[in-house]
Amino acid sequence: MLTPRQTEVLALIIQLYSRYHEPIGSKTLLNESYLEVSPATIRNDMATLEKVGLLSKAHTSSGRIPSTSGYRHYVAGLIEGQDSEATREGSEEDQAFNEIFSINQGDAYQQAQMAADLLVDSSHYTAFVFAQGQDSHSVEKFKFVSLDNHRVIGIILTDKGKVDNYIFQMPSDLSGQALADLADLLNSELKGLILEDAYQRLRFSIPLLTQRVIGYQYDFSALLEKSIHQLKNHAYWVTGKNNLFDLMDQEVRSQDLRYIFELVDGSKLLFDRLESLEAGIDIIFGLDIGPSIQSDLSIVTGTYIKDYRKVTIGLIGPSTMRYTRVIPLMQAMTKQLANT
Repeated sequence: MLTPRQTEVLALIIQLYSRYHEPIGSKTLLNESYLEVSPATIRNDMATLEKVGLLSKAHTSSGRIPSTSGYRHYVAGLIEGQDSEATREGSEEDQAFNEIFSINQGDAYQQAQMAADLLVDSSHYTAFVFAQGQDSHSVEKFKFVSLDNHRVIGIILTDKGKVDNYIFQMPSDLSGQALADLADLLNSELKGLILEDAYQRLRFSIPLLTQRVIGYQYDFSALLEKSIHQLKNHAYWVTGKNNLFDLMDQEVRSQDLRYIFELVDGSKLLFDRLESLEAGIDIIFGLDIGPSIQSDLSIVTGTYIKDYRKVTIGLIGPSTMRYTRVIPLMQAMTKQLANT
């Protein structure tokens, strides 16, 4: 548990490091702040913050730099509205966004795209919009039909009338009775379950039961995987992608650069993380997405529900971005978009 002064020291180091991009020592901290304590007290606080993993000591100087854990601790306070500076910095842009979106034009996805463009103009970073349907479907009925050469087509009907199919290559021919028994098994075990839950059972527990009916274990989860993917109705759009070049370390390897651009173009790795976000503001740091992502990149996301869709706007920038400006701006913007 940090003391109030240690919390303030951490915030000051993060803000100064964002400004100067070099390790912050006790002398700089005292010169650039209103702290009325001795240099020894500041050094003790910095040592404590380093010990608990919120600061790291630079190899080339006695100064400290924020760690990823330090940034997480810092932005958590901003998201919870504990930083008065955040509210003050965001007030003017809050008013500007309110005026822009007071005219209700376009659907939720189009409005989010406009907001993302404004974020890019304001920050000179990269922004994206990710939208997915919120309609929930449950299993109504399974059916299997024999084709040829050991091929079987599986059909699923959801409670809302969605029909999908998938062709399975079976190890052996199955009789009409065996296929009927297989459908009865799946219907008795899975009817009424939402597709995501049914998918998990098809992968892990149903194969054990299929052995009783057809003589061997078989995984039919590909049928539901296809349905789930289609029903999510993903939409993804990115703007200001060239600004990523300004964020890259000059020594970044070409394969790492390619990996980052593939991620931003809309990779499954990014989608999986965005799908799990709940309404509100969140911060995703580079290493939280994958080991190949630069640790000094971060994504500020704002997620809201509009027109039966979950929409996430993300701003990709350096871990040193001015969170006191970006977070309240994202909060105000997503609140306005959700209510227009």
